[in-house]
Amino acid sequence: MESPEGPRPRRVSHEVIRGDPHAGKEGYRPVRRGVRAALPHVDTMDAGHGVHALEELPKEVRRA
Repeated sequence: MESPEGPRPRRVSHEVIRGDPHAGKEGYRPVRRGVRAALPHVDTMDAGHGVHALEELPKEVRRA
């Protein structure tokens, strides 16, 4: 989120949930510049690595 649009998700939503296929891996650390830049704007980072993870997403949205 290095563009002027960076803060926009916060202005138009209550919470920002990011699905990241690597987030479910043990020892995962966000090293890509874009992911690191987005983290201050993300409330929850969920694993998005498979069908089960995607099935859990609506539960996370309801909690938000």
